[in-house]
Amino acid sequence: FPSHDKPKRCKKCGLEQRKEDFYECKSNTEGLHLTCKDCYKDGMRQWRRTKQGYCSQMYSNILNRIRHDKYYSNVRCLFSREQFLEWMETQGERFAVLHQRWVDSGHKLKHSPSIDRIDESSDYTLDNIQILSFQDNAKKRNASRCKPVVIQETLIVESVSEAAKLTGADISRVSACCRGGRYKTAKGYTFRFANDSEADLLEGKRHG
Repeated sequence: FPSHDKPKRCKKCGLEQRKEDFYECKSNTEGLHLTCKDCYKDGMRQWRRTKQGYCSQMYSNILNRIRHDKYYSNVRCLFSREQFLEWMETQGERFAVLHQRWVDSGHKLKHSPSIDRIDESSDYTLDNIQILSFQDNAKKRNASRCKPVVIQETLIVESVSEAAKLTGADISRVSACCRGGRYKTAKGYTFRFANDSEADLLEGKRHG
């Protein structure tokens, strides 16, 4: 190591490494974490698998979904992390069962606990969320997104995404309109899910 880059010993693995291999931490004298980046990431990964860590991560996932997923661009989260964690305490048995099933599966994604909006046309509020397995949540979400959509009461298309692409409307706004949420129109168009007879009509055209 060059003299200006004196190695630092990781408190967990005990290896001497370059200072670049440690994350910054202003609260420590050296301005670096006591553990190297690899050990720090491993520790965070293990913590997120605990019940406490997983609950905190679920709240972060909600925020990330709203910020980065186009389906959620018009959805708001109306509770704080502290309020969410308090709500999770009321879900003790339900969460414990799902969390243990996830652990027993070897942490397979499909068995991981996840937060679902009961009414997908509304925001994330404490009275509009429930805990489902990732698999069940995905099935519910995909079922609604694949329903035929009626545009302006005249045109029936295959799905929410096709309706959004055809009209240039935001896909989350189209989805909210279809579910009868606070949005009634998007880009000047009305949208709703097709009823059974309309869906059958579309199916007939598809195979006709």
